[in-house]
Amino acid sequence: MSYKRVTYISLLICIVFAVIFYIKSLELPTTSTSAAFGPSAFPQFIILLIVIFSVISFFFTMKQEDEKLTFENTKYVIFTILLTGIVTLLWQMFGTIYGMFYLLLFIFLMILLFIYNPAKNSLRKVLTTIGFSVVITLFVYIVFEKMLRVVFN
Repeated sequence: MSYKRVTYISLLICIVFAVIFYIKSLELPTTSTSAAFGPSAFPQFIILLIVIFSVISFFFTMKQEDEKLTFENTKYVIFTILLTGIVTLLWQMFGTIYGMFYLLLFIFLMILLFIYNPAKNSLRKVLTTIGFSVVITLFVYIVFEKMLRVVFN
């Protein structure tokens, strides 16, 4: 498959998702005060940036020479996509249970870090995977739950 074709498809997917998210952001509540920006301002700004940079990337890709693109480790990519879909479905199904997001995040990170770690299967690999998963999950919990007061349930 050609590099340009894959890039164009990826950029088109980004723009389609940006349009979908923009439509969803219109459902956010408006501000009740006289403030200029409401809750939808930040997501819409990010969406606008995604579209702008996708269009810029489209033009830069047109100027580049095309080359044949080879995919190595296709099984890892497919596994990651399937695992992400499964974890997302589990979160949607059991999302009302408090803390389930963090448990699923921890398990998801453990699986990905274990699979993509090039070291041979050993106790050190398992402990490293668990350690990084705990640190990342705690970081997400502290930043979103405690600092920003965003509850994932």
